[in-house]
Amino acid sequence: MAAKFWFKGLSVEDHHFGHTPAKSATLAKGTLYEAWFDTLQASPWYRDITTTGIFLSEAAEENWKNFGDLSGLKFEPWWRAKGYKLFAEKVPFRDLKEIKLKHRIDRLDDRLKPPVLILEIPLNLSPKYLEAQVRKVLLAHKNYASDFNRWEHSTARLHQERETKLTYSSINNWLTIYNSWIDANLANPDLTQYEFSRDMNINPNLARNYGRKVVHDQEVRAMFANALSQYLKPARRLMANATEGKFPSTEDHEWATGSQRNKPGSDVDPLFAQKKIQDWQ
Repeated sequence: MAAKFWFKGLSVEDHHFGHTPAKSATLAKGTLYEAWFDTLQASPWYRDITTTGIFLSEAAEENWKNFGDLSGLKFEPWWRAKGYKLFAEKVPFRDLKEIKLKHRIDRLDDRLKPPVLILEIPLNLSPKYLEAQVRKVLLAHKNYASDFNRWEHSTARLHQERETKLTYSSINNWLTIYNSWIDANLANPDLTQYEFSRDMNINPNLARNYGRKVVHDQEVRAMFANALSQYLKPARRLMANATEGKFPSTEDHEWATGSQRNKPGSDVDPLFAQKKIQDWQ
């Protein structure tokens, strides 16, 4: 029988079941797992590491060791060969169960075990009242306060930092526009963000209000350029943070400021300037 693995990042319907690598590869499509893979493939800093063998930071080095060379790879084959090992939990999902006490319960020493809250529930109360009481206890418990983060209890080698409203679709949209802009700019270095935004209809409302075939004044040009920046800025931050193993994060990152100094390879930490990939391969 094929080995099965558990993945916290799958859908609610799937994450508490064990899956084979092949099955999990299918289920991981369209999730943040695939978005993570796509983000690293698009990251200019990650590609620069792969091309030059120079690590931009210690965190980037550790992250590259985990994911490896993603050049030209497709997500599903990569997942079946390597990805599932990075994201699989070390212990299976545990559901609620009834405990019949016959002896004193000792605290678990196994650090891989998730925190457990043991309740004594009298069964002479109405289900509605019991539900309200259980909810009250959980909310009062420190592990279920508003800052509860289930990812802190992940036993996988890699996992996202915390819950997020970002989805595969939103991230894919950012990366698609980012890659289109990069390709267009390489083909025409004189192309401005205003021209690209206008021609690609990045913001349909602007095109509807001001037209796409006219020469706009400086204020309107800035509006078109800013519309494009709404996609490029979070995409660059996402890629920079992902390169250092932090995902999905759109927090400010010094590499993603857009300045010449922070372009890939232009401001490498001298401590890692001579650190080559073959050193550990």
